Amino acid sequence: MTRLARLFLGVVGGTLTGGALAGALSTPARAAEEATEGPPTGPCDGPGPRNDIAVEPFSFAARAIALQYERYVLPPRFSLVGGLGLRGAALGDYSSTTYDGIVEWRYWFLGRRPFVACGRGAMAGPYVGFHFDTGYTTLRDRIEDRTVGSQITFTEILGVGYRGTLWRFFEITPSVGLAVVTETDPGGHFAAYTRLTLAFGLTAGWMF
Repeated sequence: MTRLARLFLGVVGGTLTGGALAGALSTPARAAEEATEGPPTGPCDGPGPRNDIAVEPFSFAARAIALQYERYVLPPRFSLVGGLGLRGAALGDYSSTTYDGIVEWRYWFLGRRPFVACGRGAMAGPYVGFHFDTGYTTLRDRIEDRTVGSQITFTEILGVGYRGTLWRFFEITPSVGLAVVTETDPGGHFAAYTRLTLAFGLTAGWMF
């Protein structure tokens, strides 16, 4: 006997209560709705990506490469960045090589893009960060093939930035901040020199 026939007999016989009638009528609709439900497919459903690998596009123009990795350590507010860089420069008869290491702690104001609900958070939107950079530079005389000297540079930056995302995974992050730069001589021949300057940054990467 079909469901419709049983429903008809129950109504006629007076054995089907109002609650049972409502449940019987809603069962097909509920089943159809459950059948169409699936995993979240929207751009910001569920938790956002927890990792990011990025490069600094402008570094290539300066004969350098900078690669960084970011982890969403305490969603939805805090992430930690670590990175390495290598830069070379030709200065006439001289050449220099710089090795960089960076660490940055970021606080995300929204933990998502503005006006978009991104589930349990995402490394997107505005942030404030504290950036620490250490660079070691060697200067070499290419004519005499010898090392002329070296320098260690410490840079602290307090800055703000904004991360925009495309297709949820590709990101572009510009930033600006106030930097304190201290240059030191490992050999102790020169006194340390500290200066205050503006720092601008831009990274592009892949979130996953």
